[in-house]
Amino acid sequence: MKFARKNVNDPLHGFLYIMALLCSAVNSPVMAAAPAVKVEQRSYPADSVSALEVRNTSGNVIVTRSTGATASVTANKKDFGKDCHLLIDKKKSLLSIVVSKSKRSYFGTCNVEIVVTVPSSTALDLRTGAGDISATNLNGGITFRTGSGDVELNGKFPKIDGRTGSGDVIAYDLIAEDVEIATGSGDLKLTYFKVPVLGRVDLKTGSGDTIVSVPKGSKLRSSLVNGMGDVVSDLDSEPDAKFDVSARSGSASTRISRTQLNPSPPSACSVP
Repeated sequence: MKFARKNVNDPLHGFLYIMALLCSAVNSPVMAAAPAVKVEQRSYPADSVSALEVRNTSGNVIVTRSTGATASVTANKKDFGKDCHLLIDKKKSLLSIVVSKSKRSYFGTCNVEIVVTVPSSTALDLRTGAGDISATNLNGGITFRTGSGDVELNGKFPKIDGRTGSGDVIAYDLIAEDVEIATGSGDLKLTYFKVPVLGRVDLKTGSGDTIVSVPKGSKLRSSLVNGMGDVVSDLDSEPDAKFDVSARSGSASTRISRTQLNPSPPSACSVP
């Protein structure tokens, strides 16, 4: 019995041979690339953390009180190219989370959603180029910066220092003695649980309504200035009061009102 001799010069045979080699190379364990890690997590003893620093290029930053003995970090890399970098580190009592991008790269974004749980008294320094910031059930001082995004604060922060390029700022359940917040475009809404005897609130907005709510019977000295818009105060300014409220707006309304009985916390400001 004779076998047909294969014609190696046959174009079809050569094509099939090359395709077989390519498939073999792609499926080879040596050639296969390791899958990218989309979510990174860290945990630390809660009593070892007293300060939190977040630097995010783009993406939401969500911080809540730790309910157990552990402080945790979850970083969800939603858009994370080869030129993006994430560093999660703790030096002494400072927990640091930094998202950065190589200077040589001009294209693409590094979008990371950062969720952190820390002890309630942790000092916070939260910054993101674009994204919402949320800090709830906490009572340490807070500094925040966002180029574009809403900010929601719910807690008895003693000091608040905030800046936003555009976005609303809602702060609830306050007892803060020192507040300084400025936004280029966005509403400012502050609700006080208790007004301190001594302190100051300094609010600035280029375009956006400002509302400061305080409990009935609070004593304060107010200075409300608008370029365009209504100015209303439900409380008389008391010259001898040692708690100052200053609000300036380019074009919007400004109001000091009495806190409602049994007020409800604000709804989450676009933070999933």
